[in-house]
Amino acid sequence: MKKLNKYLTVALLAIINTGCVVFLSAVAAATIYYFSGDDAITIEAVLDKPAETVFAALIEEVNKVEGGEIKDKDDENLSFIATRGDRKAECVITKLDDKKCQLKVVADAGLDDKEKDMHLAMKIVTRVCNNLKIDYKIVEKDKSED
Repeated sequence: MKKLNKYLTVALLAIINTGCVVFLSAVAAATIYYFSGDDAITIEAVLDKPAETVFAALIEEVNKVEGGEIKDKDDENLSFIATRGDRKAECVITKLDDKKCQLKVVADAGLDDKEKDMHLAMKIVTRVCNNLKIDYKIVEKDKSED
């Protein structure tokens, strides 16, 4: 009987461990796409989180940016304009279903500061993902893919 209990315990542990591995591999992941046009930088991602949750996290991250301000906030349409000095970015969240949304940030691309604008917008989006514990990868999108 002791041997049978030992084998059952080992089998049960194997099942539990296998279940954990499967569960861990199902962690939410997102691809953050970006492309830089002549007059704007666009960053977008589909996130496996409710739109309202992402909206709140996005506002929180913009408020953490030194000198960052939120203007024209529209809670109903989950959008606002984020500004920092003379730079601005339109932030819009589109609800896809109860557990999924699209986050889109379109930042002005000043000719001299395009890299800084990209860095700031991307930093906010990646911080939202980190805050919500969403794994992500960043992929440059070719403008011709639109």
